[in-house]
Amino acid sequence: MTKSLLKKAAFACTLSILTAIFIASCKSAPVTDNTESTVTEQKPETTYVNTAPDRDGKIFTVCIFTDITEVTAIDIDNHENKVAIPLNKCKYNSETTELSIDIPKANMPKGNFAFHIVGVPVFPARFILHAHDDKSGKPAVFIEGKEASEGADYTFDNKTKELAFIKEIDADKTSYLLSWRIKDGFNTIGNKTDDFKSAYDLLLGKWASAKQR
Repeated sequence: MTKSLLKKAAFACTLSILTAIFIASCKSAPVTDNTESTVTEQKPETTYVNTAPDRDGKIFTVCIFTDITEVTAIDIDNHENKVAIPLNKCKYNSETTELSIDIPKANMPKGNFAFHIVGVPVFPARFILHAHDDKSGKPAVFIEGKEASEGADYTFDNKTKELAFIKEIDADKTSYLLSWRIKDGFNTIGNKTDDFKSAYDLLLGKWASAKQR
């Protein structure tokens, strides 16, 4: 990935690219109930995405969550300037991954801000590739530094824009990189991409420069 694509990389994340929106998925520690009882309840593990509103002002997590556990609005230029959003002010549609927030913009951080969204991802991981331009070819899908195979590793529904992994791909633990073309660029979401940075740079570069099919 060229530095020019990463000049506005999201805070504390493996990878983020700003086009219509920026998204990055990163590892988050498992949540447990640390009581003194002999049996400790294991709660579902969470992961998170950082995403900015798209050009229509809509917010999408792209990664499909079964439950949203935390939402924070954060100033892109000053990460100390942040506002915790009460969950009762949020409405999440897992079929589209759209997150609606019922808070006046005046109560959000001033300037450009993004959302840090924590939730429980589905397993195997599934995504909705919003604004995917189906006339520009299929999305790029890489797992553990290698190109994935449609039908064997994942499925993609061009109508619903849903990409679903077939294999046991964990949105929090597995290294993956997805990229899809939109009308004026492309969007990317990835997790643990530093583990295979050189391979992803090469693979994504070849995909981005390929002619439209």
